[in-house]
Amino acid sequence: MNATPRRLTRKERQAQTREELLISGARVIAERGLAQATIDEVVEQAGYTKGAFYANFQSKDDLFLAMLDEHFAAKTKQLEAIISSDVSDEEKARLVAGVFSEEILGDKQWQRLMLAFSTHAAQDEEFRRELQKRHREMRSRLAAAMQEQARAMGEAWPIPYEQIAQMASAMTHGSALEGLIAGEEASDQLLTTMLMIFFTGLRTLAS
Repeated sequence: MNATPRRLTRKERQAQTREELLISGARVIAERGLAQATIDEVVEQAGYTKGAFYANFQSKDDLFLAMLDEHFAAKTKQLEAIISSDVSDEEKARLVAGVFSEEILGDKQWQRLMLAFSTHAAQDEEFRRELQKRHREMRSRLAAAMQEQARAMGEAWPIPYEQIAQMASAMTHGSALEGLIAGEEASDQLLTTMLMIFFTGLRTLAS
């Protein structure tokens, strides 16, 4: 005899609704772009009403920023764990590149979303400031992880850690653009090689 499924609590139902709206929003935006995507399309694909949308998000831009928050939080957690690990620099570069390559070359939907967010930020000053704030927070956390790891190993890198994090971010975003343009010609090995050269150069300067 099958057990009766447990009924979700009100809080669990709210969380489920929010997550399904985020998934639907990502799909709609990837297909139509930020400007063309509508709340009506998002709720229709998710199977909810506008009331459910506004119970979770204040506006369409609020939905966009919630997507970014979830994405940056997940990626930052992955990268912090890699940076603080005891593996070699070569392995760290490979693992870090793998985290970014997964989204840059492997996740076509996120490729389109990243381009849509960047385009919208170039046209909307308020959204650009919000996007900048999230980028800065992610870089700051990665810089702190790098500094802590260097301290634990008795090292001092020759460039401010915030700048190191920004340089690594620039390389990964450049690879993302290359992936969008070159498609199958882009390789995750390229990003791995760039990061290896970068971190090897930093260690050489520090010695």
